[in-house]
Amino acid sequence: MPPPTLQTTPDLLVLTPEPLTRESFAPFGTAIIPPLPRNTTTPPTPLSTHPTQNLVPRPALANQGSALKYSPISPVTNQYPGQCPSGKASEARMTMFSCFPRSLRLVSDRAAGGGGKVAEKGVFDVRILERHPFTTQTFIPLDLSSRFRTSTSTSTSTCTGTGTGTGTSISTATRIAREKEENTERGEEEEEEEEEEEEAHYLVVVAPTLKGQTALAASDSGAKVSIRDPPDLGRARAFLACGGQAVTYAAGTWHAPMVVLGRRRVDFVVVQFVNGVDGEDCQEVRFGEGLVVDCGVEGARSGSRSGAKL
Repeated sequence: MPPPTLQTTPDLLVLTPEPLTRESFAPFGTAIIPPLPRNTTTPPTPLSTHPTQNLVPRPALANQGSALKYSPISPVTNQYPGQCPSGKASEARMTMFSCFPRSLRLVSDRAAGGGGKVAEKGVFDVRILERHPFTTQTFIPLDLSSRFRTSTSTSTSTCTGTGTGTGTSISTATRIAREKEENTERGEEEEEEEEEEEEAHYLVVVAPTLKGQTALAASDSGAKVSIRDPPDLGRARAFLACGGQAVTYAAGTWHAPMVVLGRRRVDFVVVQFVNGVDGEDCQEVRFGEGLVVDCGVEGARSGSRSGAKL
């Protein structure tokens, strides 16, 4: 059954993705980010020299001194017992989601172009949010080793390694959206060129819960439905994650289904509790226009082209 549609949504709200860091994502769950730089190949000696990081447990030596163990790195919460209305028992579940790249909508933005030029940007329209009221849900990306792919140009996408708050870029997603549109208009296939594949990126879109409140919604048949603890769309946020980062949504956190950017499919192992009751395992709401993620300007170009304006 399609989820109900909220009857009241905010005016157009444009979200600019923030870098995914432990601190910024803490109100919504846990950002799981490697504490060590990628080029670290031996444990710190002595262990006391390991840098202290906020929201990261102190490590312990493991595996005969060849590994560092950080525990707990993320909560695994089961609130079904004593809270779910059905009383049905839950079980731990590991699932795989193979998430394919999303298409972005291209829009023209004269203000971003500067000097009278029109800049193209790709945007993602958020139309649905979901939550899991009685369980955490962790997404762990897999198979992100360097590979070769086919494309028409070199990636400009970057992401920082350990989530310390430095900048990110997702212009690759906008460029790909423009290439697809231009090839479609010309009726041409992409010219293939082998190059090393860019690092995977995905958007994490979340919204706080209006705890204790209700919102009016309508089913596809027009029947009125009350949504308990609805999302606060006016305070929604978007985060940009790299393939080397995982996320745990806290129990009850409203979030968009996974949004993979670029050209790569990303396979996620998902860890949560379930009891098989639809309205208890997952709750969804739809809404109309109003929530847009700005995926960045691909570059200013003189002249205009048909398309929406943000």
